Amino acid sequence: PFGFEWFPIDFEDMNRSVGGGAPLARDVVAGALGDFWSQTGLGPAQTLLVGFSQGAMMALHTGLSLDEAVLGIVSFSGALVPPPAFGTVKPPVCLVHGDLDQVVDPRYTDEAAATLGAAGFEVAVHLSPGTGHGIAPDGLDFATAFMLGRVAAATG
Repeated sequence: PFGFEWFPIDFEDMNRSVGGGAPLARDVVAGALGDFWSQTGLGPAQTLLVGFSQGAMMALHTGLSLDEAVLGIVSFSGALVPPPAFGTVKPPVCLVHGDLDQVVDPRYTDEAAATLGAAGFEVAVHLSPGTGHGIAPDGLDFATAFMLGRVAAATG
């Protein structure tokens, strides 16, 4: 009701709605990435996937299911729905969330960090104090530093 959605979210059972919607939308995102890569000559190693809210859920779900690791994934105020091939490729992940988010509970970022860390992923986490469902300047700075670090590491 407040914007565009990849899939409907049931806020009383977020896991059920995200778990059912993300896999369906994944093929659309992966297809768009494949088209982009074939048209530009770029590839996963030159791609950062960044998303907010459902876009963050899709960046994580899709980016962790590709055959080749992307340069990195940034999730702002999202949740992790591990894809079937979870852990096959391990791109670095940055998770940013407002500690007062009343739309997507910050515990989803805590859970994502624990799941990713236990699976051996490089994970950077930042909680923005006093921030609801949005991106605060400190969170944007944290994510920017992550992305610049990934680009610097890739370009030597």
